[in-house]
Amino acid sequence: MKTTSRYILNIFLLSGSVFTLNVAPLSAQQLIVGTNGNTITYTTPAGYCCAGASLDEPFVGGAGCAIVPDCSTQPARNDQFSCNPVGTHVVYACWYNPNTPQQCESKAVNVTEPAPPSCPLFDLIGGSRVLTHKYGSTDNYPFGQTADAQMTLKLRARRAPGGTTIYLRVFDPPDTAAYGAPHQPDDNQDTSANAGSFSGSKTTQVSLPATGSVSVVFSATDHAAGDNYRVEATADQTILNDPNFICSTDCKSLDITAFKRMYVEMDEMYRNSQLIAARTLVGESVVYVNDRGFRRGDSVRLVHASSYQRNEPQDVDGFYSEDRVIVDVARNNNPNQVGAYAITLDQPLTKTYFTDLKFVDTQLGDAIVNTSRNAQRSSDPRYHSNEQYVSGAFAEAFVEVIKATTSGVGIPFYDAMSSAGNIGVGRKWFAARTSVLIPPNFGLAVAAATRTPLTTANQLSLGTTSGPFSYVWRQNVDDSTSGPKSKFPLMAGLDANIVSGEVLVHELAHQWNVNSTYPDHECNKKSYADSTQFCQGNGPSNSGQYGDGIVKFHYVGSSPSTADSEYMDIRKTGEPKP
Repeated sequence: MKTTSRYILNIFLLSGSVFTLNVAPLSAQQLIVGTNGNTITYTTPAGYCCAGASLDEPFVGGAGCAIVPDCSTQPARNDQFSCNPVGTHVVYACWYNPNTPQQCESKAVNVTEPAPPSCPLFDLIGGSRVLTHKYGSTDNYPFGQTADAQMTLKLRARRAPGGTTIYLRVFDPPDTAAYGAPHQPDDNQDTSANAGSFSGSKTTQVSLPATGSVSVVFSATDHAAGDNYRVEATADQTILNDPNFICSTDCKSLDITAFKRMYVEMDEMYRNSQLIAARTLVGESVVYVNDRGFRRGDSVRLVHASSYQRNEPQDVDGFYSEDRVIVDVARNNNPNQVGAYAITLDQPLTKTYFTDLKFVDTQLGDAIVNTSRNAQRSSDPRYHSNEQYVSGAFAEAFVEVIKATTSGVGIPFYDAMSSAGNIGVGRKWFAARTSVLIPPNFGLAVAAATRTPLTTANQLSLGTTSGPFSYVWRQNVDDSTSGPKSKFPLMAGLDANIVSGEVLVHELAHQWNVNSTYPDHECNKKSYADSTQFCQGNGPSNSGQYGDGIVKFHYVGSSPSTADSEYMDIRKTGEPKP
């Protein structure tokens, strides 16, 4: 397979946003707060859904309110924060409904009755997931995180009086992966002094304020996905020096696991297009090409990408396209124009379309796409890949896969693409690439036609990865799954959509340089989850299993640090990825 080898609503934290009070007036519907002993009550206005509520600090933790489908019919709803210390507290809450913008308000309330012994001593507030690096400029950190490889933990008094000292320690519990079990403590891959510490120390202490919270910064690994930590906090100083200390009554614990993020631009190749032979300016209605393939009445689309070098003045306009209808196709009789055929459009163009350089053996440039007549009479102008297996497969390697906002680019048709063509076309049509460099931890995945024929007789390539550029050869997938068993004994009869999804996972794994010691980076192992099934990284042998919807890699070894595994290759690889 390799030749060159959210919308998530968190009711406690609106990550990346700034809490602003009184975004819109609540009119007669006001936030109502009160007390019942040491319990603070608050009322959601009728006709609104709750967007979040917290105590003493905007959306760092506390009780939340339910999200319902139809806010406009909701009656007033009562919620509460229990076990609060004596003193003045502030309730923060936000509501919305389909007809109004989000509305927020805060109100102070005074607690006079001490919390009973049944209440917890304090709260330890933080997220369960810490991101090693956030390379995407528009996405958010997980809850509790504000910087790469760091999490801000907060401690808030409940029954404890202000000034109480809380002691914290961190240690490495057994790995949580399904593969490699049984796991042992102290098995994290990153053993550097700062990984899993409070400023380089495994212990620290804080003094609880009477109201509000106190913060402590926890540092995790900056590259080893799956490394996990347990933070324990208690008023018992014994925790600092006794390795046998057991966290139980009035002791809080929090498990934190390190994750990486991979950003993938998912693009699709058109089934029928030609590169333009000459620059076509704004206002012109004739496009020149070098080959036949268009007829009067065809619907067409002009597509433009930034220059390969990303250094032309027109690159500031980014990617664009426009649709037209052909009114005439004729041989080019103008000696001053490059191109064998002249295609006349029904309307002048509003954008300029450009030629580009030749990258090794592959000519680049803007193109005219035939959206009326496509390869093999398909009614769909593009090739597609199935993306449904990607998130689950990489989650096992503790990697979050983020689909880039630049996804959806339509790439001109290239048949029998070479290794150089994979790189040249990939670099030009990679919309996330706005300079000579590829953004860190970004990769491109293209549903494409076919690659150059393999030298081995009867061998068929379903996918190829060259560095950060992965291609799923959808035409090959379609041909082999619909072809005769005599010609395609492993692939015939499989579901092409499922196969394309499994191949996509295989190719994206290659972007992490997995199986570097194997020929062509294709392993010869079985799945860790089922010894009768091939590993997903076993390209030549497991293509017959590419229709089962099961996507598992291999793990061979008794220690994570020395195991032979695609999962561990990905987890241990430094960032940004290769």
